[in-house]
Amino acid sequence: TLSKLSIISSVLNLSNEKVNEVFPFIVDAPASDFDNTIYEPYIKSLSSNLVQSIVILKDINNDLDSYKNKDFIDTLYKIEKKLFSNGEATMDNSYTIINKIK
Repeated sequence: TLSKLSIISSVLNLSNEKVNEVFPFIVDAPASDFDNTIYEPYIKSLSSNLVQSIVILKDINNDLDSYKNKDFIDTLYKIEKKLFSNGEATMDNSYTIINKIK
């Protein structure tokens, strides 16, 4: 997965240079398959190779303080699902809170 994402980000970087326009790199589920040892180097690599990247990760809640102090991260948000009532989240009984951390 990491190799595939690296190739995709490299192609995007080359495309940005060729057309002299910035296209954002947005990644969610594949990056969430990584473990703690991969998250930081991967995000740092994207930061140094792309002008704009958005990485959505589900398993770094305990490390948010660490990530907000990294100079290669410009903005950090915590997204939380909340329920109006007990049970499974649906369109009718849930909402999202977005907190800017950095």
